Amino acid sequence: MSRVRAEVLSPSAVRLTCVIRRPRDTVFDAWLNPAEVAVWFLPAPNIQCKVLEMDARPGGKYSLSMEGGDCSGISGTYEVVDRPNKIVFTWFSESSNFEKAVTLVTLNFIAVEEGTRLVLTHEKLSNETSRDNHARGWTGCLTSLERHLAPTQ
Repeated sequence: MSRVRAEVLSPSAVRLTCVIRRPRDTVFDAWLNPAEVAVWFLPAPNIQCKVLEMDARPGGKYSLSMEGGDCSGISGTYEVVDRPNKIVFTWFSESSNFEKAVTLVTLNFIAVEEGTRLVLTHEKLSNETSRDNHARGWTGCLTSLERHLAPTQ
């Protein structure tokens, strides 16, 4: 069962929050390490992710190939990379099911007693359907990230 909480902010924005039982540096780095992203960036169980490009610095670009689902790829540009506090990047879905617009994703990494509170805000979505579709995809990704980073007993 996922511990990801989604909150509608507006018709064009959603915020997802989860607590991952790992230090901020570990959670932050999992977003910028291509080998790790390929393992956990899974919006749904039937989708495989391949990292084509990941230049994790302000102005750097990223590109992901998504196989097995509705989205063929995702790309964008890093706006902010402030280790271990914040990552901001643009988001473009190469899919007929999503708008052909550049949106914005902000990740905040907050140290808490249990580990790291990750707050993901996705803004500038074109409508409520797109917002809800992205919320579902992000819930899948964050749930997968939680599993990937779960401490071994």
